[in-house]
Amino acid sequence: MAPKQVRADLVRAALCRQALLEELLAGSQIEAVYNPLPNHLHVPLTLQAAQAGRHVLCEKPIALNAAEAQRLRAVADRVLIMEAFLVRFHPLWQRARDLVRQGQVGKLRVVQMLSSHFNNGTSCNGTSWRA
Repeated sequence: MAPKQVRADLVRAALCRQALLEELLAGSQIEAVYNPLPNHLHVPLTLQAAQAGRHVLCEKPIALNAAEAQRLRAVADRVLIMEAFLVRFHPLWQRARDLVRQGQVGKLRVVQMLSSHFNNGTSCNGTSWRA
């Protein structure tokens, strides 16, 4: 296929995807949107969904800079916009927060945290998630 034809096909496909997205957001059956797109597309899709009155759960980073984050803040009073940051809701970290708030660990002076994830392609039961 000629490069011009490939480009034309890609543009046509992108326009179709955009039209489908607009149709979905305009419908009444969608309450919320999960945004896993590449980082540079997080703000545009999140804004589009929020302006359509849809709540948004967006992958990290929610914005690439402070100016983008301010654009999201401007629409956040109408819908819930949240970054997908699991630590906030993980039972282990909630328990640690509760212990601190209850004074169970003494006076907090310094907090140091390391968060890491090792993914070698197998799940905790030894099977491959790619299978």
